[in-house]
Amino acid sequence: MREVFISYRRQDDMARAGRIADFLTDHLDGTKVFMDVHGILPGEDFVKKISETLSRCAVFVPVIGPRWLSARRRGRRRLFLPNDFVRLEIMVALDRSIPIIPVLVGGAAMPGQDALPKSIAGFASRQAVEVSDKDFRDQATGLTKAVQNTLLDSPSIEEQDLRLEYARVERLIQSDIDLSQRHERRSLVARAGSTLVVFAAGAVLWATLLRPKAEPHYSQARVIPDEVRAKVAHPNDTDAWHTLSDPAHGLRPQSFPQSRGGAEPVLKLQEVLGSRGPEAVAAIKQSGAIVFQSVGSTGNVNHLEYMHLVPGAMSRDFNRSGGHGKPSFLLLLGDLILNFGEREYYYDQFYEPYRNYPAPILALAGNHDGIVALGSASRTLDAFLDNFCAMGFHKTANALNLDRTAQIQPGVYFTLEAPFIRIVALYSNVLEEQGIISREGGAVPELSDVQLSFLDAALSRIRDEHFSGAVIVAVHHDVYRSQPKHPLLSPGLRADLDAVFRRTGVWPHAVISGHAHNYERFTRAVDGMTIPYVVAGTGGSNLARVPAAPMALQADGGSVNLEASASKLGYLRITVDLRQLLIEFVPTGGDSAGKATDTVTVDLGTRKIVPNASQSPRADALSHS
Repeated sequence: MREVFISYRRQDDMARAGRIADFLTDHLDGTKVFMDVHGILPGEDFVKKISETLSRCAVFVPVIGPRWLSARRRGRRRLFLPNDFVRLEIMVALDRSIPIIPVLVGGAAMPGQDALPKSIAGFASRQAVEVSDKDFRDQATGLTKAVQNTLLDSPSIEEQDLRLEYARVERLIQSDIDLSQRHERRSLVARAGSTLVVFAAGAVLWATLLRPKAEPHYSQARVIPDEVRAKVAHPNDTDAWHTLSDPAHGLRPQSFPQSRGGAEPVLKLQEVLGSRGPEAVAAIKQSGAIVFQSVGSTGNVNHLEYMHLVPGAMSRDFNRSGGHGKPSFLLLLGDLILNFGEREYYYDQFYEPYRNYPAPILALAGNHDGIVALGSASRTLDAFLDNFCAMGFHKTANALNLDRTAQIQPGVYFTLEAPFIRIVALYSNVLEEQGIISREGGAVPELSDVQLSFLDAALSRIRDEHFSGAVIVAVHHDVYRSQPKHPLLSPGLRADLDAVFRRTGVWPHAVISGHAHNYERFTRAVDGMTIPYVVAGTGGSNLARVPAAPMALQADGGSVNLEASASKLGYLRITVDLRQLLIEFVPTGGDSAGKATDTVTVDLGTRKIVPNASQSPRADALSHS
């Protein structure tokens, strides 16, 4: 049965919400309308009942009256209190990415983003409908039609998936309540004035700290063999992909979802590592260098065995690396899922291949991760945001029986701060040949310039703070490629990057990407600098042929040379110390398996490639071979 969830605040306008619920019930045949005053029996567990209903509802209808935003309890706005179920209901609806149709009653207006808690700030952008007392029947009829049309597009959910989603939603609600209560208690400690109050509040805080906190989980406790067949049968979507990628069909860029955290969303490595983060980051600083791995285009529709080769090699690299030479994290460069990024494919193409990888995994969204199949009810990037941009560490339904928790990236664009390095991560949208990060001067009106503002803020802060470490820009689409006929794709992406680099005066030490299914390393000479642009789409997709290096390209008014190329599965191993950035390409097969076949070293001070340098002194000291 299809279900509609009516959310409202009893202190605001319960009568009008009830009238709307009754109207929908009378006019939506075969649809259950849930409103807690009618739907929860005396003695039922409120959290469990709300979780169960929210996990299976297809449309979420919040009713907003004049006191919805201002309602208070003990002098504080209810919307910001730990157990406010209106906030929790909206948070779950946003997390599940189900259709949300706000209804304004009593002359109310939609709240602005600044007036909402951060956990539901995205609610402010939803399009609302008005239902007034004067024109109730006509406007309620319009609402009913909008709900009907939305229900027609809603997919059916299998019983097993419903149970998994119910468990996930219940954990999400309980985790938010626990987190809010911890903040509430800490606030109480801060406000306490007398010794007695401080002592009592300290006891409460102590008790809270004893409660287990959500922690990140990575690999399984024991090594699990590779799956030989997919859990979810992948239909042949070749024709659908060709239709979508055909310019005549008109696949258009999709709007950029706004990241959490203001102008420059920042994710710090210690946050990714949970409670051991401060200690681990201190150890990295003490060692004098950081190591991480990176690769793109890891998904594969037809050949599971290809997807296992690179994760297996990276795990072996991790396990044989000595001391501080162990990679601190893995950065995937997009196209985790092929051909379309729906959530049902995340187990087979991400969680299962990386089940034995023993460190945090961060990810860029690639064009395939943002595309949904024709006729799908999913929205662009829904599944990626669920699995990589969660509010806290928890197992998603897509992980099934595996232990890896969702990642806590603030969104699809953000700055990763780690010792000795800052990585500026961007999302270049859904087109196959053109990477796009902005409106491109109004040429792409459906987009915004939010990523340009982010890039400007991130690089300006690097400049203003006199950051002396390595700066890497990571984006899925390649800035350069080796095909002689089309070496300069994504002109808008290149122009946008260069404009911000020049405006801020901050150029990256390297640019890495993973769209083309091969390895390529270009050197760009610009303004007295030499910058490597590295393509590493070698993570598991079918490999593409690549011209032999060297090759010179006439590009961007300067010198761009293809220095190295390979049509092999493999990954990047990147090492940064106080003086240098080292990028190595490590193939997974053949005589060179596990050994770097191409390396480039950049001097952080001069921003020039070090000639004939295979690795930095620090990298040599931390050699993993």
